[in-house]
Amino acid sequence: MQSLGVRIIVRKIVIIIVGLGFLISGIITYVNRAELINNGSETTAIVTEIRISRARGAGTNVFVMYIVGGVVYNNRIDLQSGTTYVGDIVDILYNPNNPYNITLLQLK
Repeated sequence: MQSLGVRIIVRKIVIIIVGLGFLISGIITYVNRAELINNGSETTAIVTEIRISRARGAGTNVFVMYIVGGVVYNNRIDLQSGTTYVGDIVDILYNPNNPYNITLLQLK
């Protein structure tokens, strides 16, 4: 009986740790995106590729190409693939110190 109590406590601790991990990850994502929205520069990008993953829960990856300071960048961006097609033009914000850090302008 005592080992059952220990297992329940361990499970609760694991659930709490996983929950805290998700919470911290969400906070970091929010802070990074807020900083990008407040301090980012605008440019346009073209959707170059849409990869639909067959893996369970993996989702779809949308890739864009954009130019910053004469340098061409290719990067993944969070877009709804059902409403986005290769060749679409999207407005994005990028971090001037790290042009790989991008988000959609509409989130501003």
